[in-house]
Amino acid sequence: MRAFARQMTERMKAVAAAGAVAAFWLAVWIFAASLVAQPLILPGPGAVALALLRLVCDGGTWAILAGSGARILGGLALAAVCGGVLAGISSRSRAFAHLVAPALSFVKATPVACVVVLLLIWLGSARVSIAAVFLMALPGVYFSLAEGLAQVNKPLEQMFRLHGVRGWRLFCAHTWREVLPFVLSCARAVIGMSWKAGVAAELIGMAVGTVGERIYQAKLLIETADLLAWTVLVVAVSWACERVLVWLLRVSGPVAWRVAVRAHGRGARG
Repeated sequence: MRAFARQMTERMKAVAAAGAVAAFWLAVWIFAASLVAQPLILPGPGAVALALLRLVCDGGTWAILAGSGARILGGLALAAVCGGVLAGISSRSRAFAHLVAPALSFVKATPVACVVVLLLIWLGSARVSIAAVFLMALPGVYFSLAEGLAQVNKPLEQMFRLHGVRGWRLFCAHTWREVLPFVLSCARAVIGMSWKAGVAAELIGMAVGTVGERIYQAKLLIETADLLAWTVLVVAVSWACERVLVWLLRVSGPVAWRVAVRAHGRGARG
């Protein structure tokens, strides 16, 4: 009971601290807006809240967010699969790792705008966001997984093999759990970056019916409150995606272990 009360007290303190920080920055925003006194340059929180409410109540907003989100998450999923395959091959072939690393390092250092412009020439505006997210996320996924695979406990892996645990069961019981901390660290960095790259690609490419197009229209019409409202929506959706995906990844460790143990138990009985 005391532990529960202590935990509730700590949570209340954390909520109060977060509220105090939010109130401070809200006050700074109000003061800056009143100092500028130009809503077209810096609207106040009230104007942005009204614009945000209008967007939230509009069904078209959610359709646009869903479409952009599907393309961004599709590019991210593709980067995860390709990065995993490349990292797996690199862990077994040092020559392949030396061959791939410079190209991915070059892509990692290339500005998003340059990548988007090239993709527009090659692919057109319809597919530019998926390709941009894929290229921006791939180096982060690859290098994180390659580092994780290099740090796998080899003696423990040999012990699993001696007990007949091989193939996908070895991956679930040992490899994935060893690599998971690197995957979680990568996910926290890559998911937010993917949303930035995807929206930037839509904005530069002027893809119709996307978040980037709406942000460009708000800028063109100098609707600063709408621009900030769209920014808040994108940040909120990106944050929600990161929380959900990180939670799923964190849960996957114990789940993979239980699946491997059950499969090994059935194999031993058979």
